[in-house]
Amino acid sequence: MSGFGTAPLGETPFGFGVGDAAPEPPTVASAACRALDQRTRDYTIDETTGHLTQTTPVRQRVQLRLGTELTSALADPSFGLGRPAKMGDTFAAEIEALVYQALHQEIEVEKVVRIVSIETTRGSRRAATHVRYVDLTTGTEHEARV
Repeated sequence: MSGFGTAPLGETPFGFGVGDAAPEPPTVASAACRALDQRTRDYTIDETTGHLTQTTPVRQRVQLRLGTELTSALADPSFGLGRPAKMGDTFAAEIEALVYQALHQEIEVEKVVRIVSIETTRGSRRAATHVRYVDLTTGTEHEARV
């Protein structure tokens, strides 16, 4: 039976040897994801290295959930943050309930996020909401703008 080229099968070094030990796979907390700019919703670039900035998966997921309008994702219409119909007296309470609803998977199911505070400031036509939360996989506190 012939092998690779002119040598019989099994007589050449091809296919033989001792493999190196594979490195440990990264943990969920240390696996890096691309960081998103909260204003532009685009990836951020580190100015010193020119590479894409990295963040944790939990932080990226929170930014994606709070930055996506509810029913706008075709793959999962329940993904994202809902919007109140108008800015009435219960606007702040409605926003808080919608934030908890959007982050239900991370808060209740996976238990990887703990909300610290949800602060809503209203202007004449616009409102700004700041969500402070703790990434329980790393123990760090972050802020997301809605």
